[in-house]
Amino acid sequence: MSIVTFAPAAACRPPAGQALRRAAARYLAWRATPRLQALDPAELDAVRAIAAAFSAFCRRGERRARALGASLAHDPRGDVRRAIAALRGQLAKAQVRFCLRATANALLAFALVHMLAIPLHGQWAVPTAVAVIQMSIGGSLKAASEYILGTIGGALYAGAVAALVPHASEFSLACALALAIAPLAYAAAIHPGFRVAPVTAVLVLMLSTRLGEAPLELAYDRLLEVAIGGLVAITASFLVLPAPAHMLGLGAAARVLEQMAQALPAVIAGFAARVSPMQNLRRQDEIGDAVRALAEMAGDAKSERLGNLAPDPDLAVLARSLLRLRHDLVMLGRAAAAPLPARIATRLCPLLVEIGAGARDYLRASADALVARRAPPSTAWVDDALAAYIAEFAALRAAGLLSALPMAERERLFALGFALQQLQQNLCELAHCLHDWARNPGWRGKAVDLALWLRARAFKLR
Repeated sequence: MSIVTFAPAAACRPPAGQALRRAAARYLAWRATPRLQALDPAELDAVRAIAAAFSAFCRRGERRARALGASLAHDPRGDVRRAIAALRGQLAKAQVRFCLRATANALLAFALVHMLAIPLHGQWAVPTAVAVIQMSIGGSLKAASEYILGTIGGALYAGAVAALVPHASEFSLACALALAIAPLAYAAAIHPGFRVAPVTAVLVLMLSTRLGEAPLELAYDRLLEVAIGGLVAITASFLVLPAPAHMLGLGAAARVLEQMAQALPAVIAGFAARVSPMQNLRRQDEIGDAVRALAEMAGDAKSERLGNLAPDPDLAVLARSLLRLRHDLVMLGRAAAAPLPARIATRLCPLLVEIGAGARDYLRASADALVARRAPPSTAWVDDALAAYIAEFAALRAAGLLSALPMAERERLFALGFALQQLQQNLCELAHCLHDWARNPGWRGKAVDLALWLRARAFKLR
């Protein structure tokens, strides 16, 4: 059995390349024919299928290469512009920017420790730089402060324990470890800034015993390398594709508003027809996870505000507003666990559907306004829609239709009215938050103002 039949087709190829491929096929046939003859028919069919797939892959690759070459020859500037646009689109993603930032951070720390001839070849500086770097500037500042604080506490305490407690034998070393870890673990349970302290104490005690170095000297080396790693991580956070926590939080808040806009009409639809409780629970959980992620970003942004690095409003206020809106969705979902009675639904459901549609459009418009830093849409429709619902509800109550309902249904209707009033108040509070963000130009606006001021000062000096 010859392997020539498995070689890729050589049609439409240059003569020189075709002759080269035929020579290569003959050489492969001479080397592989004895092994192919020993194969079973089933294995031979599998080899033939693999060869056919490889041949088809080669032909597709050749066609794509020719098409790409033809397009570049036709309009190279257009392809370059499209490639640059695609690259910018990828760099606009926070995940891609963090990937590049973390890679540059690790390489910078690796180069720095080798240039400075750090003891132990920088085995703690590079891991510290990788552990400290975060998605945002505020997150990196917070992680660096906690990591350095825990390292200082753990190194000093472990050095004191090593100096006061002899640990020449295995038993004495175990006693020293227990004495070092127990208080630091308790401190880490009380304050998260000391989470690295027990790890530092273990490293100082055990490595000093294994390497034969003094614990205080090893503690000094670890403090030095951790300081270098933290400094490199903070520098990379500021200089390599910087991502302020306020800007990331703004995008996360806009995504939360989009999720709420999609979920609200589906939740209100439960008053007219029975919906799956699992779907409602899944929507509520997704919104809850997004709100919790936004709250974590607000915690990172607090570090930027403490350092007077953020010109934006407090992100925690916006996170609390969105948390209250999420609670409104939860209350509406519980009230919509079952459809309303038929005589009530015919008069209230159209108003509820109108409220859901209006709230959906308002939340989407608010998300766009938040990203664009412009004034939010008007909330007048909220007052009008809720006033129409309250008037219809009062008419039903005056007609005696509510008194004929069971107590559980009446309680559910009153809970629905309360949830709608809370939704109105929280949407108005969201509008106030959006006004605060619209009045502040943000990082780009501050940069433009600074450039205009410098230009004006230079003109006056002339």
